[in-house]
Amino acid sequence: WMIVHRGVRNALYMVCQDGRFAVVPGAKLLTTKRRLVARRQEMQRIARSERGSGAHGHGRTRRYEAPDSLSDKEARVVKTWCQQQGAAVVKRAKLWGCGTLLIEDYGGIEQTGESNQRYLDKFPFYQLKSAIEWSAAKSGLALREAPSEHISSVCPICGTADARQHNHRTGIFHCAKPACGFERSADYVAAFNMLTRSGHGDELRKKLHKERDLAPQKGAA
Repeated sequence: WMIVHRGVRNALYMVCQDGRFAVVPGAKLLTTKRRLVARRQEMQRIARSERGSGAHGHGRTRRYEAPDSLSDKEARVVKTWCQQQGAAVVKRAKLWGCGTLLIEDYGGIEQTGESNQRYLDKFPFYQLKSAIEWSAAKSGLALREAPSEHISSVCPICGTADARQHNHRTGIFHCAKPACGFERSADYVAAFNMLTRSGHGDELRKKLHKERDLAPQKGAA
């Protein structure tokens, strides 16, 4: 199984059932979208009479593009990127020998703090999910969905549930139970909880237990 989590600080966070993981950053796509939106808004402040009738004229006509063309360009950029990432997810699954993709149902996306929420609100998650589903079906991979409520705020080791365990500023999960003290990327924790809810998390849980037990204790000599 490979878990495909829409990350808080990454576009996608992929975790294999044996613990291997990989990330897909989304900052470049968002930067491109913001640049196109800013340009379109700038164009909308220019009188239509100053824009001319096309892009092949001279002077002002050649200088300005119609805002509609920028909207079309933004849609094409997003569509192409989502298709590329859908193919990349399937390629990663095959590389890891996974026959099943586990993806969120997107029915309960958590609030992640003001700055991160702005990031999530602008990201084409549904379009990306559709691209992954299409690529998986084309490649013959099985696709399953897992509930997404509170997946980044439950400790994988002791099961303690507390929203404060997920530090939205740093993106790190730290268990609030002193006797546990488990610490890991919140995206990794979310992916693990997705796997657990599907009933296939025992192998990864043992691995995380072992990692925690072998990790040096803070404050130790």
